[in-house]
Amino acid sequence: MIEWATTYKGSSWSGRYIELLGETVDFPVFARELSSRQGELVPLSKVLTVRQKALLIGEAGSGKTTSLLQGVVVAARRLLAGESASVPVYVELNTWTEAVDLYGLIAASLASHGRPIDNESLRTYLAEGRFHIFFDGLNEIPSSRRTKGADQDLATFTKAYPYNPTSVSTRTVGYNAALFGDWVSYMVQPLHRDLIREFAIQYLGPRSGTELFTRLGGHNAKLWAMPYNLSGLAKNPLHLWMLTETFRRLGEIPRDRGSLFRLYVDFMLDQREEGKASRYPAYIKHSILRELARSMLQDGHRSVTQGVSRVLRNRCGSRPRVNRALGDIG
Repeated sequence: MIEWATTYKGSSWSGRYIELLGETVDFPVFARELSSRQGELVPLSKVLTVRQKALLIGEAGSGKTTSLLQGVVVAARRLLAGESASVPVYVELNTWTEAVDLYGLIAASLASHGRPIDNESLRTYLAEGRFHIFFDGLNEIPSSRRTKGADQDLATFTKAYPYNPTSVSTRTVGYNAALFGDWVSYMVQPLHRDLIREFAIQYLGPRSGTELFTRLGGHNAKLWAMPYNLSGLAKNPLHLWMLTETFRRLGEIPRDRGSLFRLYVDFMLDQREEGKASRYPAYIKHSILRELARSMLQDGHRSVTQGVSRVLRNRCGSRPRVNRALGDIG
């Protein structure tokens, strides 16, 4: 099965990966597991290679998916080097619907990398502990599947195949902590300013990277301690990437968070519009995004799809017109 790892050994973002730190979390249900390690900072790549069952917890954009993907790459390289016998499998839980079970998700992941497997062989390999499984986005499981006990099904699945090292990522809310009481949980920590400087230099080059770091606050500890300015925003890996990409394009950084997000939305919409015919110009999409944000904040919608559908119903009226608009906006 060593050849199965060949599709994972490279990474399009190699060289831009910054080691994230995880801190063990003292949830009461996990106290037995973490009592001797409370507060200890450890590299997440180490967690993913030494822990049989690891739960990665973090806010949106904190680096959970990046860490899991890096774990896949590390696991594949270890397999190719003969240091491990486990084949890494990365599974996006937001694709888990009522029409497929966890076996199907794993098989689909393998097939997407050119390694199809039949159900009988998959179950045999799982029973033998021949996989290292990375489940990404426990909180992103579609609601139609979650209401039918998806969290319990995942916990039961991992208990049924205990010899496969398994990592699961989730946000700080949206999962049943009691189901993972025998797992070791790690909270992804904000980036330290030294790591922010390193990322900026790797992404932009020494000159531009250093300039961006200086504009964000440089070595001024007081600025980095302020949570609501751009320096505080840069401690989140996704927001740091947005800042570096904005600086790369414009040669400057926005004056505040709102300006950053507005510029980023502009970039993304422009990118999507390239080579795509649409009856809706960018300014209409901006308007829909504003209405969506207001609707989700005021009405408590957690589903973006539901929020968009409601906004479009107000604009378009009939369901067929809403469906056509959804497909066109894409």
